[in-house]
Amino acid sequence: MHSFYNFLLYLCIDLGIIVAGVVTGWNSSLYIGYGEYLINLALCSFSYICLSLCIAEMAGIIAFSGGSYGYCRCTLSPFIGYLVGMCDLLQSVLYTASFANVVAVSLAVAVSGEEQSWTYTPLWWIAVYVSLILFALPGGRFFWNSVVGFTVLSMVMMLLYCLGLANKVDSKFFTLEFPAFAGSAGDFLDNLIVPTVCYVGVDLITLFGEEAKDPQKHIPTAMISAILITIGFAWWVTVTCIGVFPGVGDELINGGSIFPMQYGFQHLFDISANLASLLIAPTVYSSAMGFLFAAGRQMSSMSKSGLLPQCLSITYGPRKVPIAAYLATAVLGIIAMLPVWGIDPASDDLYKLSMIGACCVYVCMFWCYLVFKIRYESMDRTFVNPLGVASAVYGIVYYIMVLGTVFFGQLDFDSLLAFVPYMGLSILYYYRVVESRQFFSKDEQAKFMKAYILNGKCLTCNNVFQFSDISCFLFSS
Repeated sequence: MHSFYNFLLYLCIDLGIIVAGVVTGWNSSLYIGYGEYLINLALCSFSYICLSLCIAEMAGIIAFSGGSYGYCRCTLSPFIGYLVGMCDLLQSVLYTASFANVVAVSLAVAVSGEEQSWTYTPLWWIAVYVSLILFALPGGRFFWNSVVGFTVLSMVMMLLYCLGLANKVDSKFFTLEFPAFAGSAGDFLDNLIVPTVCYVGVDLITLFGEEAKDPQKHIPTAMISAILITIGFAWWVTVTCIGVFPGVGDELINGGSIFPMQYGFQHLFDISANLASLLIAPTVYSSAMGFLFAAGRQMSSMSKSGLLPQCLSITYGPRKVPIAAYLATAVLGIIAMLPVWGIDPASDDLYKLSMIGACCVYVCMFWCYLVFKIRYESMDRTFVNPLGVASAVYGIVYYIMVLGTVFFGQLDFDSLLAFVPYMGLSILYYYRVVESRQFFSKDEQAKFMKAYILNGKCLTCNNVFQFSDISCFLFSS
């Protein structure tokens, strides 16, 4: 029973992180037609299955609570590991900010009305972040019970929506205003990024390795279970949303709501749009809690290795809650939200930038998986990826395509203009500060020492894994 409880804890944590995407924002892509969107969703779903399988095998070898950067430091190089850590922080901080903005705007509209909501939105940002930190501050059982509670509530709401409207689904709504394939090839590629909102964050479960026993045993199975459950809900919710009133039309796509389930709840319970949005807000809040924890844990872990300022490792209480990292996440999130203040909450600027960071992390983690398959084949593992090398190759190709469409799609270079300076400053900080003071934290020494010995590495930036080794392995496979 104790072992099963640990599995359920990891499962609920992972579901709580990623579930908000199933109910948020993807309706903006339906102008290309439901057929093209479902193809995009299928490609995206399989890519996250591949990602989960690869990370699950690596976590089954070494369960590191510092996140993706630790794996990259030991396999690719300390420099690449640092850059992966910075990209992961970009993802977590901006995704927390994006969800905090959605919750804040929903509350502001419900309390102050549509006309006054923008005036008070920054105060709601602060209120949301304060509440998130207060939930996280006690740490331990209180925080995890809170996450599990919000996750269960989210699952119940989605089940209620899908089951309550099951007899209302009608195929006539699928093509009410748009044919199944309404977009061009360019539109299809531009919308590759949209379905990722349903699954982003599934990899962050590795950050929770200290929260229960036997992480090498439970994290792989919990991650695979979480992504499969989420994929099931994503397809169920999508088909229900596009199969009931108002159908695939202008109201669902451009009606001003970031919640595609809002219209169904209005019809199901005969309630106002604002109240329907508030029913969905706890699901978004659940993901914000998970991403705040992930950002805090990673900041604290990186600071303990000398990759970030030491002050970010300051903790609170006997459970060593990373309070300084939580506060830094909140401050950076609010600063990032200032440019979108007064813009429609459905604006995807923050999400696009966070997804750039996520895609960079994913590509490097697939690369790490290939290294693990070659260099660490002799190390014991609790899970083996049944798709093997093919899953990593598919994932690398898919997420490079997503990056290309975000950077250059529709000739919109705003994300590129924001990402390049961020990485430039990160690289400058590395060579001016980090390179001379970085070290392996106690956690890294405990978890990765055997891998470093097998890999024959030292802490330099010159031992990047050679492309020729990967090429030979791929062809031999």
